[in-house]
Amino acid sequence: VREVGSPGRAVSLGERGGREGHGGRPPLIVSLRPEAGRVVGIDAGASMLRAVAADLDGRIELRAARPARDPRDADALIADLIALVGDVSPDATRRTFAVAAGVSGIVDARTGHVLVAPDLPGLTGVVLRDELEARLGVGVAVDNDDLLAAVGEATDGAARGCRNVGFLPF
Repeated sequence: VREVGSPGRAVSLGERGGREGHGGRPPLIVSLRPEAGRVVGIDAGASMLRAVAADLDGRIELRAARPARDPRDADALIADLIALVGDVSPDATRRTFAVAAGVSGIVDARTGHVLVAPDLPGLTGVVLRDELEARLGVGVAVDNDDLLAAVGEATDGAARGCRNVGFLPF
């Protein structure tokens, strides 16, 4: 909370009342400044790797893509993903707060462990979350790429507001 609320990152919208009988200070309502940082999304599917950077309101600012140099080599794939994040994060004055990576295959989202990645076999058995966090210095979430695409459509895409969503990747 202290980091997000540091000068320039958030704007105070005032205190919220209604805390009678509760100790401590009243809650402070803040709004993030969209330009104060970014988040990065990665799509690691098939042989093409893609990334987008968005401001803190979710507006996409940059896109990049590059082929995987060697889909069977874990070190090369991780280096490709790190380079891709750099491609969409050229402005060192703006902090990247988090990265989400969607991987084609079976992923344990709790641990970021890629159990099976048929399209990128070098990632099979890799705890990708830990590898990316160690190199990027930010929190990383890893899950199946199609599942993340469905969540994106349900929260901010074609299925927004729908109670039930079916997603068919092509």
